[in-house]
Amino acid sequence: MAFQSRIITAGIVLAGALFAATPTHAAPVSFFVDWSGAEFLNNAEAHGILTLDDSVFANSSAAPFLFPGAEVIDFSLTVSGADSGNGQFSLSDFTAFTWDTAGAELDPDLELIGQATTGGYWGSVHNWSSGTGDFNVYAAESSFAPTADMSFTLRTNNDLINGDKLNLVSFRPVPLPGAVWLFGSVLMGLIGVGQRRRSAV
Repeated sequence: MAFQSRIITAGIVLAGALFAATPTHAAPVSFFVDWSGAEFLNNAEAHGILTLDDSVFANSSAAPFLFPGAEVIDFSLTVSGADSGNGQFSLSDFTAFTWDTAGAELDPDLELIGQATTGGYWGSVHNWSSGTGDFNVYAAESSFAPTADMSFTLRTNNDLINGDKLNLVSFRPVPLPGAVWLFGSVLMGLIGVGQRRRSAV
């Protein structure tokens, strides 16, 4: 019994050490987010990492806004291949994000592009009244970051007339760090050892 107690205590201490640097949000989740200009015959690409409070996935009402420092915990974006607006951008370059699942509950553990909504597949239709939802970013006025054009699409350089147009092509979860899986396997191993010791007594 004392051995099992030590295992549980060690597990709690290890978990605390692993997650001590975690932000104060309830459950942050991160995604790789990619846009491409190929559909619009340009070479622009945008690749980012977005960290959200996972409570947004329970909110499927029409087009709620997500805000930096609230629902959006972190965002970094790199634009390349565009005629203008190439570079690296951070959360401070954006004022808001649009999140709309058209009434569907998307599964954040899978690639979101192509998941079913009430109006079709999420990410498949690029107009404001598509019925398939939306995800978009809105650049700050003084930033040269990409900004929302239509549903699931951006224009580079914060320029809705001359900026290269890109559409969202992937929105997929970032895998958990190896340390988390290592912690789980070590804890399961310790529990197994404890059970073997108990049955040997």
